[in-house]
Amino acid sequence: MKIFLAPHNDDETLFGAFTIQKEHPVVIVVYDSYAQVHRGASWCDAASRRAESIAALRILLGPCADVRFGALRDDEVYAVDVVASRIASQLRSDERCEGVFAPGDEDGGHPQHNLVAAAALTLVLQWKVPLIRYSTYTTQGGRTRTAQVVPMTPIGIMSKLRALACYESQIIIETCRQFFTQDLSEYYL
Repeated sequence: MKIFLAPHNDDETLFGAFTIQKEHPVVIVVYDSYAQVHRGASWCDAASRRAESIAALRILLGPCADVRFGALRDDEVYAVDVVASRIASQLRSDERCEGVFAPGDEDGGHPQHNLVAAAALTLVLQWKVPLIRYSTYTTQGGRTRTAQVVPMTPIGIMSKLRALACYESQIIIETCRQFFTQDLSEYYL
């Protein structure tokens, strides 16, 4: 089986919907949402955000979508080994990872995205499996675009749009909305 690592709820759909539809990986969402609640968005609690991810992944993968949650708090700071251990703990003893999709470690990248990138590198070296890095966004709000665009199909685009609509908690926040309404393209680094 392959694993798709999403730092936060919605990252899998924003930056990996086409990959997820093609590869059918186990999706591990590493962080739970606490930071937005602290900033006054009470509707963005961990349980609500998990429900949005489950709904989105059922659109992308069907009713048997395999989504797991690392349950690290996004309002706390962790060491790379703690993040790697939490990710690894999501696999059952009878499961063998064949490859990992993870965010790239990008200059100016979101610190938690870069931390998941570092943890993924630790794991793939340990497991001796391939790592494919995908682009997310930088702290300046832009996205790193590379020569390798993830292929899109009309059905894939329609599914991605339907999955993005599951994230009502984010779409109503003006500073988040741009990520749901702009470029649908996805990129490998």
